[in-house]
Parts: sequence; C-alpha cells; structure tokens
Amino acid sequence: MKALELNKMMSFKTNLRPDPTYYFGFDIIHELSSLLKQYVFDRVYFVTNPLLLDLYGKEILGLFKENAVIHESLTIKDSENDKTFLNLEYLCEELVARGVTKGSIIIGFGGGCLTNIVGLAAGMIYRGIRYVEMPTTYMGITDSTLSNKQAVNGKQGKNQYGIYYAPIFIFGDTKYLRSESLVGRKSAIAEGIKNALINEVELLDFYEICLDKDLENLDNRTLTELAYAIIQSKLKILAADPSEKGFGMALEYGHTFGHAMEFFSDGQIPHGIAVAKGMCIAAELSHELGYLSKEEVAMHYHYFGEKLGLDLHIPEYISVDNIMSTILADNKKTVKGVKYVLLKKIGECLNPDGDWQVSVDPETVRKVLTAYKKNAQQPSLADSWDHGNMVTFATMVFQCFAEGDVSLGTTELANRLDTNKATMGRVLTTLNKNGFLEQDPQTRNYRFGPAMVEMARAVYRSLHGTVTAVAAPLVNALKNKVGERIHLEVISGNHIYLSYVADTPEPIGLKIDVGDQVMAHAHAGAKAITAFSQPDVMDYWLAQDLIPYTKNSVTDPVELRKIYAEVRETGIAYDFGEYLEEVNAIGAPIFNHKNVPVAAIIIVVPSYRMQKEWSNDFITELKKAANTISFQLHSSRKI
Repeated sequence: MKALELNKMMSFKTNLRPDPTYYFGFDIIHELSSLLKQYVFDRVYFVTNPLLLDLYGKEILGLFKENAVIHESLTIKDSENDKTFLNLEYLCEELVARGVTKGSIIIGFGGGCLTNIVGLAAGMIYRGIRYVEMPTTYMGITDSTLSNKQAVNGKQGKNQYGIYYAPIFIFGDTKYLRSESLVGRKSAIAEGIKNALINEVELLDFYEICLDKDLENLDNRTLTELAYAIIQSKLKILAADPSEKGFGMALEYGHTFGHAMEFFSDGQIPHGIAVAKGMCIAAELSHELGYLSKEEVAMHYHYFGEKLGLDLHIPEYISVDNIMSTILADNKKTVKGVKYVLLKKIGECLNPDGDWQVSVDPETVRKVLTAYKKNAQQPSLADSWDHGNMVTFATMVFQCFAEGDVSLGTTELANRLDTNKATMGRVLTTLNKNGFLEQDPQTRNYRFGPAMVEMARAVYRSLHGTVTAVAAPLVNALKNKVGERIHLEVISGNHIYLSYVADTPEPIGLKIDVGDQVMAHAHAGAKAITAFSQPDVMDYWLAQDLIPYTKNSVTDPVELRKIYAEVRETGIAYDFGEYLEEVNAIGAPIFNHKNVPVAAIIIVVPSYRMQKEWSNDFITELKKAANTISFQLHSSRKI
C-alpha cells in the first residue's frame, strides 16, 4: 500500500466514467479552497446537516472566507428516512430561491444519504450544476463516493429513483471520520470485507489482524490507512468495469437481501450491517445451489460476526414475506426478473450468463431465507439495542398500549406481535427496568411507566416550543380583536395536536385539552394543515378509520379531498359542527421557513352565533394573523 503522510493531500483517479479525481488524506481541509478556485464560479453552496455545520462549519466556512470563496451554507435532513422526493424537492427549491446558477458549485458535506440527495439535486437543477462530494463517514469515504450514483428512496424500496451524475472531484478528509459512531465505522468495514470476498481474498489476512484493534479508538494513521485500503480494494474492481454493469455488479454482493432488511427496518439497520446480513444469506444460498462449502459459509460468520462483532440475524419484526416482496421491487431487477450476486468460491463470483448475476427459483430463495431466519444466532437483547434493530420492535410494543389498552400481559403482546413469549419477556423486562413500562404486582400485566410520562412531557414541550412561542402573542391579539376563543394547532409527524388556547371570559366546553390530538377530517385547523401538506400526510389521514363525531362529520375520502382542494384555493378551512354540533370554527395554515405547514390558527365560536356565513372581518383578521406568524417563522408563503 502507498505510504501515507498525515496532513499531506494525495490524489488518484477513481476509474469511473466520468472519472472524478479523488483528493484524499488526513487534515487536508486547507487545500479545498485552492481546488475550488481552479474553476470559474459565481458562488459555492455548502450543503450539510445541522450537526455537521455546528461541528465543522466554522472552520470550513472560515477558510472559504479567508480565501475569498464566495459561499452560502444551508442544511437539510439526511437520515435514511429523509432520502425522499419531499426532501429533494425542498433542497432544489431552496437552492433556486437562493439564486443558484449554472455557474455555481454545490458541495455535499456529509454521509452517503446526504451526498445522494445533494448529488441528485445538483444533477437535476438546470439539467446539471457542478458538484463536489465531501464524505464525512467511513461508508461515504470508502464506498458510496465511488459510484457516481445519486438517488432517493421510493415507497417500495431503496434508491429506486436516481441518476448517474459525477462530481467534479471528491474530497475525502479522514479528519471528519472521528465524529462518526462505531456502528457506522463497522458498517463501512463490512463493505470492505465484501471486496475481499468477491475479488481479493488475500485482503482477508489484513482484516484478520486489523479487526483485533480497538475500532472505536483508532489513531489517525490507522484510521486513514484502513480507509485507504478499502478504497483501493474497490478501485481494483472499478478498474475492471468502470460502468458497474459487468464485473462491477459483483459489488452488489449481499445488497439485494440487505436492502430489503434496511428498508423494512425503517433505517434502524445501517446499510453496511444490513449488507453483512445479506452476504451471509447469499453465502447460504450459494451453498444450497452446490457452490460454496460449509467452511466458506462459516468464513462469513467469522469475519462479520466474530471479528467485526455484528448482529447477523433477521429481526423478528421483518418476515420472510417482507423480504421477498421487497426483492421483487429491487432497483437491480431486470427484464429477466430478480438475479443475485453469488460466490462460486471465496474470491470468485458466479457468472453463468455473462452479467455476474444468477437467476434463482423464488422457492429456493424462500427456503434459504426461512432457514436463515430460524437458525441464525439470535443476539442478546442488549446487542440488539446497540445496533438499533430492536428499536422498531420496542415501538411496536408501545403502539399496542397507545392504541388504547392500558394494561397488557406478556402472552397477549407476544400474540399480537407474532413473536415467542421468551423474546417478548426479555423485551418487557428491559423496558420495565428502564422505566418505560411498569408491571402490576397483582395481575403481572404491564402499563406505561414513568419514563414514558417524562417522554410525553418532553414531546409536549417540543410541540409547545418555537412555533407556540412565536404564535402565542398573536393568538392572544386575535382573541382581543374578534372577542372569540382562539386555538393554535401544531403538526408533529403525521399527527396534529392542540398546542395553545386563548380563551374568552365565557369558555366553551369543547371536550378537548391542550396536548390532545385533533383529527384532520373534523377540525378546522387540522384541515388547514392537511390541505397544504405533502400528499403522503393527506393519504395517511384518509386511510384512517374516520370517526363520524356528529351528523355533520365528513368521512368520505373522496369528499374530503374536494374539501382540502377548496381549502388550498381559499386559504381557509371550516368546521360546521363536525366535531361538536354546538361549535363552529374557521382555521388558516401557518408555514415555516421551508414554506411547509407546521401549525394553524383557529377562531372557535358557538354555532348559534355563527352559522354558515362567517364575517368577512373574521376571515380577514384570521388570514392576517396566520400570515404574520408565518412571516415571523421566516416563511415567504401567504394565504
């Protein structure tokens, strides 16, 4: 391996087509401005997430300023759940609103999710703006940058929508890897082991020694040399097939199964760890077809399980049917159906059809998956928490209680979640120990514990935070102007809550308190928020069991869509006795700096005082208050 000097930048080609230069080293950030100034540009747009901007923005943007690099910074969400069209649209619209041009350069500074979103935006805006990729994770610096692939996820699977779009260069400073979690580091190393399994078997000896080190506390040299070794192992494969459409398909070893688990875990299983599980399944499938020996299959468990310390089982909440259905929507599906990258032996992939992929009868795949799910070593509960796999399982337990059951026993919970009592018992014991649940000493049933109460209070405080603080004075001012009760409703996720009330001397009995959830089909504020929200929020509500609270409640999804369309046209939502017959209300949406609806302000009156015709003065004052709050939240959108 080429000798590395810390604080000194090296460069090499990636063998991709187009082939961006990769600038690599430890603490080389001082070189970035001069690299950028090799190009003529009007402005650099530095896109990252809030945490990375807080950690490193002062240094990087300070260097831009010192070197007269005209720039702006902006942040986006960048978890696996944020690789969506919605987030992509926000970034594109924000960049255009900020004046990005064909002469600009966009930098994506973050992990693979962020650089995927930023790279796709760069490729789409004006049919292509120059892009620089700055990975800050081990996976990003060693793997995802070396592909020119930019994508977002679809509703049926990962990376279903994207393009090939190359950065003008890649800038990999391993200094920024120090802030990554151990799980993220292990996830990337798993992809490095994959390169050895498919093409460079001699590298396994390197990992045998390297993985004995304390991976969480690697010194700067080892951190950098390990990353460089993984990069070079992938470049050897890309040299043979820059397009990744021939031998380069071998890089997808384990990914078809891994992507399915990653998708169904809702991002709780990191990419590399999901792929490690997928490689073990692929090894078992290859053995089932008569290729890999049992010893070669065991090598997978040795490196990923024993040496790297990964949990290799399929979580209980992911079924074989889940995986099979997602495989059918995999982004590598061809006209011949789903094909799999499999090993003929360690270091050599099967290539029966010349495309380095193998067609396998679905029933054989199902058989192997079923056996793997049953037989793969189940980790301790503590290990599962460490890797995030059981977080989703725990939320499913919480959901059982949230649906209205105050008290539930181990057997009933196990039956509802289709798991065995022993596993459920371990989950409940841990949740009980940490205060999330408590057990009744007489019935032995469980209920929400004090830790959940504190979390609920924290959620309420969050809901009652910035938006409410900004809106409260204007809510009170509107009450004084119109002389009626005023509500503020806020959205969190897909749910909408009553956040603040400015009451009148003669309060109305509404049977709803601050902190309670309100329904998008029966409350004026919730209607206003939903009408201006993204389609998936509206689809969520229309798929619910819509309760007819009164004879006036509208529960037909088709009719509700028409009502939401009218709200978008007028800016005002109405409630004519749809939640309580004796109460009518009108609501208007409030938008944040992203021009996304985050709340609504509502005038609430007894129905005998306000029938079908609302005063124009009331509507004018309501819109004025909503627009003023939106403006104070830095929104440019008005109703």
